[in-house]
Amino acid sequence: MCSKKRYKDIQKQWCFIRYIDAVFNKNEVKKVTTFFQSFNDRGDTLTKQNTLNDLNKFANLSLSDTLNTPYYDYYFINDTVRVNNPMANRIYVPKTREKYVSNLYLNGERKYEETIFFKDYRTSTEINVYKEKRKKILGLDYYLVKIIKKQKIIKTTQEKIFSIYLSDNVHIPINHYNIINLSEPTDIKGLIMEIKISSYKGDIVKHFIAQNYDINNFNLKLIEIDALKKM
Repeated sequence: MCSKKRYKDIQKQWCFIRYIDAVFNKNEVKKVTTFFQSFNDRGDTLTKQNTLNDLNKFANLSLSDTLNTPYYDYYFINDTVRVNNPMANRIYVPKTREKYVSNLYLNGERKYEETIFFKDYRTSTEINVYKEKRKKILGLDYYLVKIIKKQKIIKTTQEKIFSIYLSDNVHIPINHYNIINLSEPTDIKGLIMEIKISSYKGDIVKHFIAQNYDINNFNLKLIEIDALKKM
């Protein structure tokens, strides 16, 4: 991890940050495996024993992190984003909305596929910045930004509220964070250190916290499509 002075002086082009999932925790993993085990106990032929074994492997992998939670590694390299987690590796190109994915499936096989970055839903976005609401994460000062997204899918309107803490010392467009999935451009830039995603009822459905970050020792091969296809 770099010093605070070095962190502020660098014009941000590359950045690594690891997020841990504070919601999908040890108990959630156990619920998933118990759910499928119940089908097997009732003799459901659709749930094969090797599927259960693969689920248990996934559970062990997810729980192997220091804080017993899955992780998401973000690499911001110029105008491209690489995201790794135990089950998938992805490359995003926000400008063209392209997404390249190498998935790890429960049978142990990997499959490469190319999809679209953003879904074409009718979306209205409201963004509010609260610079007076601040907190320190990993020794750095961050402020609150709230994003309210309303998506109209056929006749249904879905609303999500994103509460994010970010620093404007790092100039990463928030459109590059696929977890927010903004389809409209915005001038807001920064390094997100915490993000809570909640429903219109206020229930938190996702909660990501930065575990560490770095701006050195990057590998440009991380954003090579051919390298992703071989994984």
